[in-house]
Parts: sequence; structure tokens; C-alpha cells
Amino acid sequence: MPRKKNKNALSWDLPAADRAAIDALVADSDLNKLADTLAQVPIDKTLENQMLSSKDSYAFWGPTAAELVPTPETLYIPLSFEAFRVSGMHEFNLTSPWARMGAMQVATAAAAIAKWTEERNLDSLFLKNSVFSAKHRWPFTCNVDFSMTPDMTLEDKVHKIVAHICNINSTAMLQFSEPGLGLVARRKLDLKPMFYAFGTMLHRIIDPDTGHVRIFESNAMTKNQRAFEKLLHETPRLRHETFHIGMPITKEARAFGIHGRVVGYAPYWTPRAFENQIVYGLREGQTVWDAVGKMNTFSPEDIAHIHTQTEKILKHPKFADTNWAIDWIVTRDNQWYMTDMQTAENSYMDYANMVFVDETARKTVNDFVRRQRDTFAASLRHMSPMGKFILSLTGHLTSLNEILKRYGYPTDKELTKICASAANQKKR
Repeated sequence: MPRKKNKNALSWDLPAADRAAIDALVADSDLNKLADTLAQVPIDKTLENQMLSSKDSYAFWGPTAAELVPTPETLYIPLSFEAFRVSGMHEFNLTSPWARMGAMQVATAAAAIAKWTEERNLDSLFLKNSVFSAKHRWPFTCNVDFSMTPDMTLEDKVHKIVAHICNINSTAMLQFSEPGLGLVARRKLDLKPMFYAFGTMLHRIIDPDTGHVRIFESNAMTKNQRAFEKLLHETPRLRHETFHIGMPITKEARAFGIHGRVVGYAPYWTPRAFENQIVYGLREGQTVWDAVGKMNTFSPEDIAHIHTQTEKILKHPKFADTNWAIDWIVTRDNQWYMTDMQTAENSYMDYANMVFVDETARKTVNDFVRRQRDTFAASLRHMSPMGKFILSLTGHLTSLNEILKRYGYPTDKELTKICASAANQKKR
């Protein structure tokens, strides 16, 4: 059943049948009690092994990393593959045992997250599954914002969180992301954005006499700027509020650890990330390229701090035998937090803007990239024409150079030159 857009809340409603199914699950339950008892339910051993088998999963790295370096306050809730499937496919029909079990897990997890936000008096949170957030659909996926409707009940919040879970997991399925066996809810950090992306700014006009609310998106409002300003001028009793529902883009860095050693740093954001995306909040006359270039300037103190903190993670026995890409973000008061870890083999590198620790690190990275290139090339060689056709239909790449570009690596020709140059220097 197609999703229906709720323009007033600028979120996605669950289809009516799905809402009814969730209602049936929680109708006879005290949501506070349901959330309290969730933590007391033991994790099935098979599920635990599944969650920990992926090193990219928060279940593997999150709790340990939080003991080593500053990370955002986080609530993690494990979920089974059935819960991932039922939410990603919107099969809340409860006609099969697996669907009922998965739906119950999703509803219960949403109740726990809703209560967690109320206990902390949060009007929004960052939400992802254990490996994927779908940031490019920010208002409908990882950004769960209650501030537009401050009178929401706990049940209302549960429905909204379930809708966001569905959007995250359905997007993950479309992009062939590995199953996210868990939910990660985070308190948002206080950031200093350079601009906003993947969303819009809302203008909310409230008539305090009648309670009537009108909401304008910034793009649509701009087309009627004069009428909008005239309305506010002629009716002074109206209250005007603005809301950002785009993602705040701020300074972030990705540190790479290969063979247990920090080898270099790359900016998290590149201008390419914002191609064909809605961007707003830039300073007058500023382009995305200008803003990203200014944002990606890291001081020696920044680099030294990130290096030291990253080493703390890499030296831990749990992480020592894996190549990592570790993400860091800076807050408004200049505090750095670690926000994510992924195996380096599955991470975007931005080789062109990478700052290498030294020449030995550069050689290590070049060897790593060459191995990645060989892996991609071998995979394409062994793929059938039908396999390539299916991938192309789903928006996936079947060209080696395009795959290298997607991962932020040099092209095949550029990589050959880099390796040849390194070989010549070694001979000398």
C-alpha cells in the first residue's frame, strides 16, 4: 500500500492498515510498562551471533567504542531479521507468525525509544538501524522531530518512530544494504552548521485566537514572498516560527586505520555528496563548493586530537585485526565526538583530499586501494551478463571506474600511474 504524505507534520504516515495493526499490538498494553520490560528480555543467542558477525554493525563496535572515546548518548535495541523485513516491506498484516513477531518487536522498540526521549525531554532524535541511516532522506528517515507537533502523546510518538523505522529499512533494502539487526537512537549534538541539506526550512503561521496553523515550505514560500510578508504585516496577531528539517552540515572528518595504525584523514563531506540534492542556508553569494572547502579546513590541533583519539580505538584488542574508517564530528563548543565506524573496505575514502600521516602511510593506503581495485575488477569479470543487467536496473554500478569513483578512489588509469611512480621511487 503506498504511503501517504502528511503535509502538516512533513513526515510519512503509516498506511491505515499498518496503523491498525500497530494499534492492535499496543492497545491492551501499558506503553511505559512495555518499554520498561524490553530491557529485561534476554537476547536470543542466535540473534546475538548474527548481530556481532558484522563488524560494521553498532552491536559490534558501539558499546566498546563508547568506553574509549566520547560518543553521543545512545540507546541501542537489538532487532531480529524478521523485524527488519517486516518494517522494510511494510508487512504489518499479522497473518503469519514471523510477521507478527517482527511487528511486535518493531512496535515495542518504538515504544522504548519514545519513552527514552520523554525521560530526557528530547523534542527530536537521530535514528538509524545498526548499519544504515538513509541520511539523504533526512526528514523522513534518521531525523525524528516532534517539535512541529509539541502536543504529541506517547502513542503518537510511537507511530511516528515506526514510520521512520519503515523508511530507513525500506531504503536499506532498495540499496542492498546488509540487514540492520538493531536500532540506534541518539541524542543530537549541538552543532554549528555551515548550511543544511536533504530537507527544507518550514515557516509556521499560528493564529493564537483560533489555533489555526498554516505551514509553508521555504521554497514555496519564496515564490509568494510579498503575499507572505503582507499577511504578517496586516495581521500582527499571527505568530511566525521557522523550523529547519534539513540535515545540519558541519565539519566532520574520517580517519583511516590500516594494519592497526592511523594512516590518514579525509573530509567526511565532499561537494559531490550534494549533487542533485536540496541545499539551503548558504551565506549570500556562497556556493556549496565554497562552503565545503571552508568547512574542510582542519587545524593542526584538530588533526592531533583526532589522531590520538583514533589510536585509542585501534589499539583495543577487539579492533586491532581490522582496517577501519572512523568518523568524527565537532560540536559548537569545539568538542570532537566519534559517531560511526565501518570497515575501511566498505567506506568512502576521498583519496584526492586525503591527508597522509607520512610517506609510509601513503604507501600503505596505495597498496590498500590497489587491492580494492583488484577485488572489484575480479568481481566484475566473474559476473554474468544477467547479473550486470539486474544491477544496472537497480541503480548499481557495473563499470570499474564508476565503482572506484563511488568509493572515492583514483580511477584505474590514475591508480596505475600512482603505483608506477611508487615503484620507480623504490628502485631509486
